[in-house]
Amino acid sequence: AHTAYSGRKEPIEINVPVCCGGVIVRPGDLVVADEIGVSVVPYEDLAKVYPIAREQADKEIATREEILKGATAEQLLAKFGRI
Repeated sequence: AHTAYSGRKEPIEINVPVCCGGVIVRPGDLVVADEIGVSVVPYEDLAKVYPIAREQADKEIATREEILKGATAEQLLAKFGRI
């Protein structure tokens, strides 16, 4: 860890774990946030999580496109299994 000082001479640590909202976030972890919430993916899980997250994001994009075309909730459920 590196120690630096703010303008008030308080020590600041860089590249160390921090606690945000009760969740430990470590250097290298991926933090993703939107209007719904925040997710933290541990660095060692990134290769496993990314393909699953990409697939879900692609389904959400396809769902939005179907909604814009006028699809009903029943049609969306039949096609995607969830909304």
